[in-house]
Amino acid sequence: MEYSREYSYDANDNIISGNGATYTYDDQLNPLHFVPDLFAIMFEEQWIWEFVLSLHNSVSKTSSAGPVVRYQNLYNSSGQLVGKLFYDNGQSGSNDFSFTY
Repeated sequence: MEYSREYSYDANDNIISGNGATYTYDDQLNPLHFVPDLFAIMFEEQWIWEFVLSLHNSVSKTSSAGPVVRYQNLYNSSGQLVGKLFYDNGQSGSNDFSFTY
């Protein structure tokens, strides 16, 4: 089975639409976007692509397949993303990502 994804980007290097969903972002830099060779490492984990490929941190995803997903981005005093909380029926329900620097 061949599987492909197609994304559209805005002028700020953020995915704005793809695979039946649209996205919005804050103005903080996405730490995953800058990890060398991360795309090669996560190639098999296609569900996480939307969190890595954009320059900024997502704040919402609107999909025709379900309700709007709202992301709560948590930042430390230096403005670095340290956590991302959200509920998404399409991604195992409740999700909690943490980032350590």
